[in-house]
Amino acid sequence: MAPATWERDQVFAARRLLSEALRERIVGDGLISRLSTIGAQWLANRRHTVITLIGPTGTGKTAVARALSEALKRVALGMGAGSRPVIPSVVVDLQELSEGSAWWGRSLADEVLALYQEAGSDLTLAEAGAVIVLDGMDSMAFRRRTGSGREFTRSKQTSVLPVLSGANVPFSSQGSEHARDSFSCAHSLVIMTARLDSLEPEPPPATPPAPIDIQRQGYSPELVSRLGTLMVMPALTDGEQRELLAQLLARESDAWKDWGYLLKVSKQAVGLVSSLLQGQRLGLAIPSAAALLQTAAREKLEELVAEDAAEGTEWLLTPDAVRLPDVKTKPGWRG
Repeated sequence: MAPATWERDQVFAARRLLSEALRERIVGDGLISRLSTIGAQWLANRRHTVITLIGPTGTGKTAVARALSEALKRVALGMGAGSRPVIPSVVVDLQELSEGSAWWGRSLADEVLALYQEAGSDLTLAEAGAVIVLDGMDSMAFRRRTGSGREFTRSKQTSVLPVLSGANVPFSSQGSEHARDSFSCAHSLVIMTARLDSLEPEPPPATPPAPIDIQRQGYSPELVSRLGTLMVMPALTDGEQRELLAQLLARESDAWKDWGYLLKVSKQAVGLVSSLLQGQRLGLAIPSAAALLQTAAREKLEELVAEDAAEGTEWLLTPDAVRLPDVKTKPGWRG
């Protein structure tokens, strides 16, 4: 059962609040505007909605999906969202589903159980409006696969169709491998992320690819027809990457202030991490790139706290404090 629809002024208010929340995590006025509009409409009517974020590696697809999910939770809680302010959410790693096995891979039933538990084991509440992120559609493509591998990825594409269609997904509220309950996705917001080979290494086009072009990448017509609103994620400019990294680091600055210290981040440190993103070195996506700076800031904060440093102590995060992982780029890493 979905909550009652909102008045028009509530929808406008939700759109504004979503926009403000998203600006703290992502960049791009056009992208923020579209996501805010779709998100506010979904909050208002809780009709099954699907968004598919398409783009090459490093454009921040996963980060954007997570940011929208968190913003929806925050806005719904702040506005009360009728009698059901709780919005359970889950991020499903489709690579784990498609490349695992029936014995050690996670299933959609496991993910639905997580939604159910987040809603306090209240199935009605969970079904009234959940956010489901299906991360990494490209891992389910059966192009270039043969034999059992091709059939396995086909079956995994089939397994997500109920989520994309707003249908029921079987699961067990007891966590058993034998599903005995059913979760309706009729009021869920589904966010799919996809890296398409046709968009690499060239910059993605301004308009989404045609359905037939997506099918040629190794996806069934049934899956492609359920991808909802397609949104192309353009490659971020150097300036946009720096801005986004600074936004993701803002929380660390707040933590420093809570302890009475002041964190400053040099342009050179941000530039170093941004250059890694630009060159796609180390297989970094934006969240993991930001984590390089965040880790350096946290370690220094722990050091200052342990030393009982004087209140008002300042520290400048420079490139020397950034520890780069000693790994090589891995094909297929997503961003």
